[in-house]
Amino acid sequence: MTDYETWFSDWMKRLALTYTRSELERQLAGNHQAAERATSAHHRAISATSGMASQSQRRAHARNAATATGDIGIALRGALRIYDEHPIHTKEGKS
Repeated sequence: MTDYETWFSDWMKRLALTYTRSELERQLAGNHQAAERATSAHHRAISATSGMASQSQRRAHARNAATATGDIGIALRGALRIYDEHPIHTKEGKS
């Protein structure tokens, strides 16, 4: 079991306190689809460029979007892990 105070980020803790398990699972499924779209857009942006400076903003935006969906997914998985290991620190456990 992981230590609640040190291992989980404040974002994960806040998600676990704000959303029910089913809401988090739904968000994670939607995040997976968003990540697929973001990585596809990133690959398209890379293949559409020919030089170092060519469409660098497009590549940067696509990379940032892909990174953000990954970060959100990590936070959602952490919040679900709080539900598994520390249910007292969740929205459903506080009720």
